[in-house]
Amino acid sequence: MGGKLSGILKLVGKVFLVLAVIVVLGVNGTIAYIMFAPDDFPKPFYLMYLTPEGEANVPVVIQVNGEGGETEVAGGGGGEESSEPSHSVLPGEGFMFSTGSKTVNLLDPTGRKYLKVTVVLEFEPGEGYYVEDEELRNEYIQAFNDEISGLLPVINDTITTILSGKTFESIYTVEGKDALRVEIMDAINVRLPGHTVIAVYFTEFVVQ
Repeated sequence: MGGKLSGILKLVGKVFLVLAVIVVLGVNGTIAYIMFAPDDFPKPFYLMYLTPEGEANVPVVIQVNGEGGETEVAGGGGGEESSEPSHSVLPGEGFMFSTGSKTVNLLDPTGRKYLKVTVVLEFEPGEGYYVEDEELRNEYIQAFNDEISGLLPVINDTITTILSGKTFESIYTVEGKDALRVEIMDAINVRLPGHTVIAVYFTEFVVQ
């Protein structure tokens, strides 16, 4: 009787061992399939990855419907439509446009201080500048200059309004001039939608 019971226990142990090996192999195989099989293969779930910006990126899966042959796209990079990257323009690489020399009275109790300044704006080129055809590019540059020249009254009004509201103490330092450049750039970008000023230069700056 004891020998029979011992044999049954050994058999049960072997069965459990075989089942455990099968389960481990099955789990490992499933994990390997999910991780390494192409994303258009059927899977119980799909892995999600994090982009450097921290957004979830789900592999795109294209499914073809059996009846009409229509396609459905699932997943994506956070639900936003992809767009071609715009050209990155650094200061010194854009279009320079001089607004001419201006003389304005500064805010001063005596009313005797004035500023003579020449402001040059640097604009970011539009997509028309990056065409391969040189003739088309030159036409774009000419049209751009003509358009900005037509907007010069708005530009001059913006600059003059800002300058006439400054005191000598607020603009005579390097920090004051830097802040003035930023203020002029931001104000013009607001008043000229469709154009982007990327830098402001003072080629003349005299306070008397």
